[in-house]
Amino acid sequence: YMERPPEGKHSTKGIGKTMPKLSDYEKWKDEVVVPCGKPVSSRIRASELMYNEYIVYNTSQ
Repeated sequence: YMERPPEGKHSTKGIGKTMPKLSDYEKWKDEVVVPCGKPVSSRIRASELMYNEYIVYNTSQ
């Protein structure tokens, strides 16, 4: 649990219990990798999050 991001940062990536299957990522417009896979277990047990997400601490940004 964090009250604020690390020094010099504005957000944190939270790792959830479920993630897209890594072998099903797709490249879009030859430069952006998009997770399109079927949801699978991330094998992370100690997380309150169901999915990966970016947590922004100051929503007025």
